[in-house]
Amino acid sequence: MNRYHDVLAKIGAGSAHPGGFSLTQKWAARLRLGPRSRVLDVGCGTGRTACYLAARFGCRVTGLDLHPLMIRKARRRARLEGVPVEFVEGDLLAPPFQDETFDWVVAESVTVFVPRQAAIEQYRRLLVPGGGVLDVEMAARHPLPSDAARAIEALYGVTELPSYREWEELYRNGGFSEVKILDARRLDLNQALRDEWNDPDRWAPRFTGTPDDPEVREVLEANTRLMDRHAKHLGYVALTARRSSIPASGGMPGRESPVGRSGAPRGNGLQSEEKPQPVKGEGQPPETIAATEKAQKSPG
Repeated sequence: MNRYHDVLAKIGAGSAHPGGFSLTQKWAARLRLGPRSRVLDVGCGTGRTACYLAARFGCRVTGLDLHPLMIRKARRRARLEGVPVEFVEGDLLAPPFQDETFDWVVAESVTVFVPRQAAIEQYRRLLVPGGGVLDVEMAARHPLPSDAARAIEALYGVTELPSYREWEELYRNGGFSEVKILDARRLDLNQALRDEWNDPDRWAPRFTGTPDDPEVREVLEANTRLMDRHAKHLGYVALTARRSSIPASGGMPGRESPVGRSGAPRGNGLQSEEKPQPVKGEGQPPETIAATEKAQKSPG
C-alpha cells in the first residue's frame, strides 16, 4: 500500500477504477453469474462492486483487501445494504484461500499496483478449472514520456505501465487461455462525475479524517495535476481470461469444471449471444493494437 491507497480508504471511494461504476455494471451484465457462482473480488476496497454482484445476481461473493480501513467500511456497507458478502483482510499475493475455491476472480484497478505475474498466478490458483477472471486496469496508450512515467511512479507506485497488448500477454504467460480484450480506450476524466450523477453511491462510507487532512489534500491535488498533464497518454483495458482445465505445467487435465453448472460461464465468461467488442475509443480492433504500438515511435 502507498499514500494513494490510504487516501482512497479515508475518503471511502467506491469505484476508483478506470471506467467507473458504469463499466462495472456493463461487464457484470455480460457474465453468467447466478446463485451458485463463487466470486472473489480482489482489492475490493469499500465493497461497492462486491455488494452489487451479490445483490444483483445472488452470487456468493468474497471481498479481499489488504487495507483494514477499507475492510471495515466494506463490512459496514454490506450491513447497510443487507447483503451476505464476506470481507477478508489479506494480501492478494498470499490470499488465505484454498486452491480452486472460486468460479470467478474480479480485479478492478488492482493488478497494476502489485507484482503482476505473481498476482495472476494467484488468480489462477484460486480458480476452478474453467473458471474465469475479469480484470480492468490502467494501461499505456503508447510508450510513456519520461515525465509521465515518473509522475505515475511517484503517485501510484506503478513502474512500467503495461500497454493494452502487454496486459493480454501477462495473462497468457500466466497459464490462462481464451484471453480476450473486451474493451480498451482512452481514460475519460468525466466518467466518474457522470457515474455519480446518474447512479450515486447511496451507501458511500463516511469520510474518515478531517476535511483539511493534509495527506488527503496533497494526494488529491497530485492526482489532479497528473491527469491534467498526462491523461492523454493513459487508457484502460478490460479483459477476460479462462483457467484451462490443463495445468500450466502440462500433464493430465484436471477435474471437469463445475463452472458451467454453477452459473459462471465457460467460453471466457461472455453471454453466448455476445461477442468481444472491438476496441472502442482508440479506433482499432484488439488484433491491431500490437502493430500500432510497434509502429508508433513517439507519444501524442
